[in-house]
Amino acid sequence: MVAAGWAVAAARSLLPGQLVQVTYFVTARCNLRCEMCFYWERLDGADASQELSLEEVERITSTMPVFPWLILSGGEPFLRSDLDAVCEIFARRCRVTHLTVPTNGFFPDRVEAL
Repeated sequence: MVAAGWAVAAARSLLPGQLVQVTYFVTARCNLRCEMCFYWERLDGADASQELSLEEVERITSTMPVFPWLILSGGEPFLRSDLDAVCEIFARRCRVTHLTVPTNGFFPDRVEAL
Protein backbone atom coordinates (compact mmCIF):
# COMPACT_ATOMS: atom_id res chain seq x y z
CA MET A 1 0.00 0.00 0.00
CA VAL A 2 2.89 2.34 0.70
CA ALA A 3 4.21 1.77 -2.83
CA ALA A 4 0.79 2.64 -4.24
CA GLY A 5 0.79 5.86 -2.24
CA TRP A 6 4.16 6.80 -3.70
CA ALA A 7 2.92 5.99 -7.20
CA VAL A 8 -0.09 8.28 -6.80
CA ALA A 9 2.08 11.06 -5.39
CA ALA A 10 4.55 10.72 -8.26
CA ALA A 11 1.77 10.73 -10.85
CA ARG A 12 0.18 13.80 -9.28
CA SER A 13 3.48 15.65 -9.41
CA LEU A 14 3.98 14.71 -13.06
CA LEU A 15 0.35 15.33 -14.03
CA PRO A 16 -0.79 18.28 -11.90
CA GLY A 17 -4.50 18.98 -12.08
CA GLN A 18 -5.24 15.74 -13.94
CA LEU A 19 -7.21 12.72 -12.77
CA VAL A 20 -4.78 9.98 -11.81
CA GLN A 21 -6.79 7.22 -10.17
CA VAL A 22 -10.39 5.97 -10.07
CA THR A 23 -11.81 3.33 -7.74
CA TYR A 24 -14.94 1.61 -9.04
CA PHE A 25 -16.84 -0.85 -6.86
CA VAL A 26 -17.95 -3.23 -9.62
CA THR A 27 -20.05 -5.41 -7.33
CA ALA A 28 -21.29 -5.69 -3.77
CA ARG A 29 -21.41 -9.47 -4.06
CA CYS A 30 -18.86 -11.57 -2.20
CA ASN A 31 -18.45 -15.28 -1.60
CA LEU A 32 -16.84 -14.73 1.82
CA ARG A 33 -17.66 -12.78 4.99
CA CYS A 34 -14.27 -11.65 6.28
CA GLU A 35 -14.49 -9.85 9.62
CA MET A 36 -11.73 -7.42 8.69
CA CYS A 37 -13.66 -6.27 5.61
CA PHE A 38 -15.16 -2.79 6.00
CA TYR A 39 -18.01 -3.80 3.69
CA TRP A 40 -19.07 -7.31 4.70
CA GLU A 41 -22.17 -6.32 6.67
CA ARG A 42 -23.66 -4.73 3.53
CA LEU A 43 -23.05 -7.77 1.35
CA ASP A 44 -26.08 -9.83 2.39
CA GLY A 45 -28.72 -9.66 -0.29
CA ALA A 46 -26.43 -8.13 -2.91
CA ASP A 47 -27.07 -9.42 -6.40
CA ALA A 48 -25.95 -8.76 -9.96
CA SER A 49 -29.09 -6.73 -10.76
CA GLN A 50 -27.69 -3.93 -8.57
CA GLU A 51 -24.53 -3.62 -10.66
CA LEU A 52 -24.02 -1.21 -13.54
CA SER A 53 -24.57 -2.86 -16.91
CA LEU A 54 -21.89 -2.72 -19.58
CA GLU A 55 -24.03 -0.17 -21.42
CA GLU A 56 -24.09 2.02 -18.30
CA VAL A 57 -20.32 1.66 -17.90
CA GLU A 58 -19.92 2.69 -21.57
CA ARG A 59 -22.13 5.74 -21.05
CA ILE A 60 -20.36 6.85 -17.86
CA THR A 61 -16.85 6.35 -19.23
CA SER A 62 -17.74 8.34 -22.34
CA THR A 63 -17.96 11.41 -20.08
CA MET A 64 -14.76 10.72 -18.12
CA PRO A 65 -11.31 12.15 -18.81
CA VAL A 66 -8.27 10.07 -19.64
CA PHE A 67 -6.57 8.68 -16.51
CA PRO A 68 -3.88 6.05 -16.01
CA TRP A 69 -4.90 3.97 -13.00
CA LEU A 70 -8.11 2.04 -12.35
CA ILE A 71 -8.91 0.09 -9.19
CA LEU A 72 -11.80 -2.38 -9.55
CA SER A 73 -13.04 -3.31 -6.12
CA GLY A 74 -16.13 -4.70 -4.45
CA GLY A 75 -17.25 -7.21 -2.86
CA GLU A 76 -15.28 -9.75 -4.82
CA PRO A 77 -14.71 -8.27 -8.30
CA PHE A 78 -14.11 -11.68 -9.87
CA LEU A 79 -17.73 -12.66 -9.21
CA ARG A 80 -18.62 -10.42 -12.17
CA SER A 81 -18.64 -12.61 -15.26
CA ASP A 82 -18.09 -9.56 -17.47
CA LEU A 83 -15.13 -8.11 -15.56
CA ASP A 84 -12.92 -8.44 -18.62
CA ALA A 85 -15.40 -6.36 -20.64
CA VAL A 86 -15.47 -3.69 -17.91
CA CYS A 87 -11.64 -3.52 -18.09
CA GLU A 88 -11.75 -3.27 -21.88
CA ILE A 89 -14.22 -0.37 -21.75
CA PHE A 90 -12.03 1.61 -19.35
CA ALA A 91 -8.90 0.85 -21.39
CA ARG A 92 -10.56 1.94 -24.63
CA ARG A 93 -12.49 4.98 -23.40
CA CYS A 94 -10.21 6.33 -20.64
CA ARG A 95 -6.88 4.89 -21.83
CA VAL A 96 -6.28 3.17 -18.50
CA THR A 97 -2.83 1.58 -18.45
CA HIS A 98 -2.62 0.32 -14.84
CA LEU A 99 -5.20 -1.93 -13.24
CA THR A 100 -5.49 -3.00 -9.59
CA VAL A 101 -8.05 -5.60 -8.53
CA PRO A 102 -8.11 -6.46 -4.81
CA THR A 103 -9.36 -10.03 -4.46
CA ASN A 104 -9.85 -12.67 -1.80
CA GLY A 105 -8.00 -15.07 -4.11
CA PHE A 106 -10.82 -17.61 -4.26
CA PHE A 107 -10.90 -17.64 -8.09
CA PRO A 108 -7.29 -18.00 -9.28
CA ASP A 109 -8.38 -19.20 -12.73
CA ARG A 110 -10.38 -15.99 -13.28
CA VAL A 111 -7.52 -13.85 -11.99
CA GLU A 112 -5.10 -15.52 -14.40
CA ALA A 113 -7.54 -15.14 -17.32
CA LEU A 114 -7.91 -11.39 -16.75
